[in-house]
Amino acid sequence: MGSCRTQDGSDQAPKLRDCLAHPNGLAFTQIYCMGVSVSTLRLLKTRMFMNACLVPAADWAQEEFGAITVQDIRHKHRIIQIGEALAKGGSSRLARCLPAWKDLKAAYRVFERPDVTFKAIAESHWQKTRQMLRQPGEYLWIEDTTTLDFTRHNSMEGLGRVGNDEQRGLLLHTALVCRVEGYVDKIEPQISIEGLGWQSPWVRPPELLRGNVKAGCEKKTRRFGRERESQRWGKALESLKPCPEGSTCIFIGDREADIYELFGLCDLAGFDFVIRANQARALAEKGASVFSAVAKAPLLGRIKLKLRARPGQPARVAELELRQAEVGLRTPYRPGGKLKPYTLRVIEVREILEHQPVPVEEPLHWVLLTSLSTATLKEVRRVIAVYTHRWLVEEYFKVLKTGLQIESSQLRTRKRFEPLLGICCLVALRLLGLKLLAQSEEPIDVQAEEFGPELLVILEVQFGKVLKKWTYSSLLLCVAKMGGFVGRKGDGAPGWQTIWRGWSKLMTMVEGMNIMKRQTRFG
Repeated sequence: MGSCRTQDGSDQAPKLRDCLAHPNGLAFTQIYCMGVSVSTLRLLKTRMFMNACLVPAADWAQEEFGAITVQDIRHKHRIIQIGEALAKGGSSRLARCLPAWKDLKAAYRVFERPDVTFKAIAESHWQKTRQMLRQPGEYLWIEDTTTLDFTRHNSMEGLGRVGNDEQRGLLLHTALVCRVEGYVDKIEPQISIEGLGWQSPWVRPPELLRGNVKAGCEKKTRRFGRERESQRWGKALESLKPCPEGSTCIFIGDREADIYELFGLCDLAGFDFVIRANQARALAEKGASVFSAVAKAPLLGRIKLKLRARPGQPARVAELELRQAEVGLRTPYRPGGKLKPYTLRVIEVREILEHQPVPVEEPLHWVLLTSLSTATLKEVRRVIAVYTHRWLVEEYFKVLKTGLQIESSQLRTRKRFEPLLGICCLVALRLLGLKLLAQSEEPIDVQAEEFGPELLVILEVQFGKVLKKWTYSSLLLCVAKMGGFVGRKGDGAPGWQTIWRGWSKLMTMVEGMNIMKRQTRFG
């Protein structure tokens, strides 16, 4: 690592090495407090995050599940074993990851225990993630909900209505926490994943809560007097302590998060927010709404933005017009008293199609509500760049459902399924980290002892000896090629699926090499 000195000039290299080798995520807190440069911190954080994603599954499972609280210590050891098996197998299918019948049966018994719940398994991870919010820095708190559809699995008990109310399954609300490591040109945030701040699986009741009242005809006093689905948004913020001085937290949500009470929850928790508007909220000025107010605002500027591919729409570079306005909202009616009035900034992002060579079925049009400053074009562009990172939570759901195939679970009760879901949610976070690491351009050297000399020997035999040193980017590229990545000029960076397939294949080869070594030594 070389000589690293703090602001007071003292040599901290030995301590930095100790922190880097420490498996606990809190090691970065110790490094941060030493006062080293931001570039050094980013390099160290990238390396520790790399190790967290690609450490042996047994070490990862011990770190994630070693602090859970259950009544019987044997059940905790069993959960650690299950977590290790799922991390190795990259699947949610217990029968595939636990081929021995005694281990599979033991997993079923543990998941039946009343104290082994989704919350019991995941809460220690949430607490570690929330503790990071107490450290100085800037953080993104990204919330969203996904549907887990088990319509084809009719034998699972305890499910509810999802989709158009004809499907059966669960809904999973998630808060993904990321740290802003810095900004490119003071606009584009460079982020790393800290973890999950909160999650909640839930089901809709079999019948509508409004009883016999027709849709759209329920009185406000009755609707706000019962439990509503929208209350899950920001629910985790109620239990968070206000952000300390020197720490900035930004809540990010899509159109479903456009809820007036959520503005107040962010205010109480000391969070800023960027939320995509869903409804034409009335302003204090009569006859105006957030949509009409920002549409009348003068043109602030034009920018180009890379948009990722969506179903039926390839990736493209969109030319966008930007407008912004500051508005005072009219306080909506709520039983029991008047809510606090808020003044927000509104940003309109509208795509221009005149210079677009490819036909666009659905042009981009965002109206963003934010508490962040939007006084200049650069500040507006930064708010937009922050909001574009909301896709990370969607990518997380994709890993959970496409990668781990959580919807293919054949467990017969919701009681058994939710502990499995809690484990898989953390495995999915580990896999998501691989995607970000594949896009990292940090030229960090890999030390042989970090992954073992056997791994590097196998890669060198397969792809040739490297001229200088292995770096994390070159190592990940070769791992992805083991998983089927071609690596042509136009292929871009490898995704988490090819990296994970290659890593699993590589670990099997390393295990075989170690078995052969033991056989030669003792046989």
